[in-house]
Amino acid sequence: MPFFNVHVPKDLFSLDQRKAIADALAHSLQASFGLPPEDKFVVINEHAEGYLFLHPTYGDVDRSAGAIIISVHIPASRPMSQKRALLKEIVQRLHDNVGIRPDDVFVTLIPLPSENFSFGRGVSPFDKGDD
Repeated sequence: MPFFNVHVPKDLFSLDQRKAIADALAHSLQASFGLPPEDKFVVINEHAEGYLFLHPTYGDVDRSAGAIIISVHIPASRPMSQKRALLKEIVQRLHDNVGIRPDDVFVTLIPLPSENFSFGRGVSPFDKGDD
C-alpha cells in the first residue's frame, strides 16, 4: 500500500531505467515490509532544468546533477526498524539495478494513518467506520 512519488531530472533515465526504478522501489517494500510483489504504486515525475533543486553537499553527501528525490507515503504503524530497512533497500536497489549513486538518492518517508489509503472505488479497506 505504500506509494512512491519520484522526482528526477528530465531525460536522465530511459524508459527501461524508469521501469527498473519502479521495480527496485517495489522490491524494496517486499524486502523491508514483507509486502507482496503486486503492491507497486510508483509515479515518476521528470523535471526540466531549473525545476529541481537539491543542494550538492547538504547532509554531508556529494550530490551530482543526477540526484533524485523520493517521497514514500507509508502506514504510520510501521516500526522504525522497518523504516531503516526500507531506506537502505531503496538506496541499495537503485544503485545495483539502475546505477544511481547512493549520494544521489534523497528520501522522505511520509507516515499516514492506514485508513487514509484507498486502492480504488473511494473505499479504504482499513476504515473501521467508528466516527
